[in-house]
Amino acid sequence: MDLYSTCDPGVVKIGEYYYLGYTSTVDLGGVANNMFVARSKDPKGPYDKWNGSGWGGDPWPVIYYDEDPSTWGAGEPSFVLMGDKLYIYYSWKTKNKDGKAVNSTRLAIADATDPNWPATLEYMGDVLDGNKYNIDSADVKFIDDFGKFVAVAAKDRFTTNSCIAVFESVDGINFRPTGTIKTNIAQYAHNCGISGRPNGHIRLKDPAYLSYSFGEEVPVWATYFHPITWYEDESDEDPERKARNRYVKVELSELKDFVGTALVVSPTIIEIYEGQLNVPIPLAWYDGWFRGFGTDPNAKGVKYYGYDKKVIDIKEGRISAVFKGITPVHVELDGFRFTFKVFVYPKKDKLSRDKVDDIKPVIDEYKVSLDSNIEKQIRVHVFFEDYTWTETELGKHEEGEGNNLTGVVLFSNYDTTLISISENGFITPKAKGATEVTVSYGGLETKVRVVVE
Repeated sequence: MDLYSTCDPGVVKIGEYYYLGYTSTVDLGGVANNMFVARSKDPKGPYDKWNGSGWGGDPWPVIYYDEDPSTWGAGEPSFVLMGDKLYIYYSWKTKNKDGKAVNSTRLAIADATDPNWPATLEYMGDVLDGNKYNIDSADVKFIDDFGKFVAVAAKDRFTTNSCIAVFESVDGINFRPTGTIKTNIAQYAHNCGISGRPNGHIRLKDPAYLSYSFGEEVPVWATYFHPITWYEDESDEDPERKARNRYVKVELSELKDFVGTALVVSPTIIEIYEGQLNVPIPLAWYDGWFRGFGTDPNAKGVKYYGYDKKVIDIKEGRISAVFKGITPVHVELDGFRFTFKVFVYPKKDKLSRDKVDDIKPVIDEYKVSLDSNIEKQIRVHVFFEDYTWTETELGKHEEGEGNNLTGVVLFSNYDTTLISISENGFITPKAKGATEVTVSYGGLETKVRVVVE
């Protein structure tokens, strides 16, 4: 489910674990994204991903996007720990029945005392309207000294007029704008974030930073880090009005370059055959400007581990097939880690990408409203004989067909007095109630529940 990307991270520490939220998709066009979470006792990893019921193994979305699959979807998380509650802010980008873009920041709250807190989410709805303020993803923290939540987001992203919008909230739900930062902001800025403590809080005595990406060409961009100072605007002379109307604002220092490092194996799935020997691993590492440092998979200090030696063997940065199967591989260099997968197919012929081994719902229940102008879409997770997988009803894209399939799913055995379902899975509610839907694909079937509110 996190096949094509691992981006837009947000991190929080609860107890002894660091939880890293990120955005990914199984769609080749980079749309229909979902939000995932992984955890580790070491912020450098390795991380165990949330699998739908616990930690470790193949990932499953914590926030699943179930609307128009041609739009961006869900992701870009940030976390704030408030006592025993975890506030999870995330982007939700879709379009309504009229084709109008809908861009919002949403909030879900989880029970932070539960080790499996992703299973306890309570959805609170929209907290920031991205269309109203012309902003992209919001990063949210809580300033202890002021007793307020703060959010920052890039405004007029990817333009020469790009800047940073700042918002505040007392309850973490109702946000108001407090100002816009234009001085010292690079052009073509987007996707900003602010530093904080591991619990998502800010103390004024701590060093503070604003970071954002910038660049005209997607997805080639650099990253800037600004030292910043948080303060409250106390320009009002009247003490009572001052206490009631003080705004949280931020002051930037001059630009400073930031050079980071990323360790990458691309593609993230390496396909080989039984008997195939000495296949080089496509390893690379980059700085914050996306300039390559090196590509030698056998460079000094590179380590490979955690793979199934019954499936593959790795020597000097090269893979040799042992037996058919799938195995993850962890690679490490200078404290940075990355995980990729190796598929070993039987000798001579690949397994069939047309034969379906299994299907199952990504979510078991869809909730739709008679009053909503947003359509929900039923999709199922499909597993093929050749170890690949996808979701049905994701559109095809020029970048390559992949396994994105349309027009092959059947929906049946539901109460037609409550709902209707289009050929591509969009639900139209008719009356309040609940009904079960049989979803058939590739000769197999599964069931989901639809609740009309």
